[in-house]
Amino acid sequence: MIMIGQYSGPDPTITNYTQRVKQAGTNNTIYIFDRNNITDSQQTITINWGSNANVDRVAACEFRNIDTSATPTDGTSGTTGANGTTMTTGSLTTAVDGDLILTFVVQDDTSTATSVAGEQTSWVPQASVTLLHADIARFHCGAYQIQATHGTNTLNVATQSGNGAGWISATVAYKNAAAGTAPAAGIHIDGVIHTNISGGWAATTAKQQVPNTGNLLVAGFATEPFASNPGISTISDTVGSTWNNAGGGPVGPSSQTGVTCDQWKAVNISASSSRVITWTYGNSVSGGEPSFIYDISSADAAPFDKRGTDWGTDTLTTALITHDSGSSGGSGTPLGTPAGTGELMIQVGATFDNSVATGVTAFTAASPGFLLTSSDTTPDIGTTPVDEADPAAVYYLPNANNPGNTTWTKKQAHALGDFAAIATLWKAAPAGGESSEQIAMRQSINLSIRAF
Repeated sequence: MIMIGQYSGPDPTITNYTQRVKQAGTNNTIYIFDRNNITDSQQTITINWGSNANVDRVAACEFRNIDTSATPTDGTSGTTGANGTTMTTGSLTTAVDGDLILTFVVQDDTSTATSVAGEQTSWVPQASVTLLHADIARFHCGAYQIQATHGTNTLNVATQSGNGAGWISATVAYKNAAAGTAPAAGIHIDGVIHTNISGGWAATTAKQQVPNTGNLLVAGFATEPFASNPGISTISDTVGSTWNNAGGGPVGPSSQTGVTCDQWKAVNISASSSRVITWTYGNSVSGGEPSFIYDISSADAAPFDKRGTDWGTDTLTTALITHDSGSSGGSGTPLGTPAGTGELMIQVGATFDNSVATGVTAFTAASPGFLLTSSDTTPDIGTTPVDEADPAAVYYLPNANNPGNTTWTKKQAHALGDFAAIATLWKAAPAGGESSEQIAMRQSINLSIRAF
């Protein structure tokens, strides 16, 4: 399922997906699309925005045990509400017991937070509701619940805490069936939140609500370099988890025209829908800085294995970011061999370019991994100086061997400038398996698209 919110422009379409519901508010229009009966494999989602679309909210989620017929839905609804009221599905009529009720809620204004003070405090799910994502800077959330008994009802979804406004919601009910594949035993990612600091931020701190189901959070960041105190200085959250660097501090060229990458971790954590993470940069940032926060299940009690780094200044028309020291004129430490089988590798990297890019092709990640998220195939050209093109790749390593050519490649008609990257290896806990008898979320991805 794909959830989209936009301020203006023609209706989007998604290749091979069906639009199930559209709901317009005063300032925003929101949509839910889906594609059912998909194979258990990597999926490419192609969203067609049309001309002059102003889009700021996109989220994707995957469920199993959904009806595989040509008509998997069992009703839709959409509604609007005033500031301070409980957000609901609107009147929803269903005919089948045990439906999955998926709802997308957006605050119906034309702003995003440009400071921590402008962010919401949190999204608060109602009884029996599970948050998929809860963006407090761009004011939207996705949530689901299971309706035990069919009928006509208006179901509560969530409330806003702090800096609220009027809201709009869109809801789709999906019929249940015994179908789909449970996640394989071993360490795996349940969700990722990818967002970018809004332009004009001018502060040292930022925060994001991260509803998690796993026992490990890994956060990756990219920033412009600072003359002192580069990267992230501290991270804390509202449920009291301990956050530390993932194997070392930030990496990047010392040049003032470069870019810096950083990774942090919180281990042995419990599931929480209310977790709000606050991170502090070493210096004030001006907007555009990307972050990736991974919610990971079945991680070992001491999950961190090792990391590799690379940074440098690219002068080639074929830009290469790799974790093999010395490639592309880079520096750093090779990743090395995993300590055991079935480890997870997470890579976060960034390039920096302040000129108009031409002849761009997308980042690619070499086998045995795949590119999980990428905010840009073209560096942003905007009013702020931060122009990172920031990929993140995830690899599952079934054997205890060298991960091989762990490489991102990006080609364009001129050099990309400075680059930096970090890869980390994470150990799996003994597998516990998952039940496949009820509707269950497999993965959720929230992508907040940068708009200048």
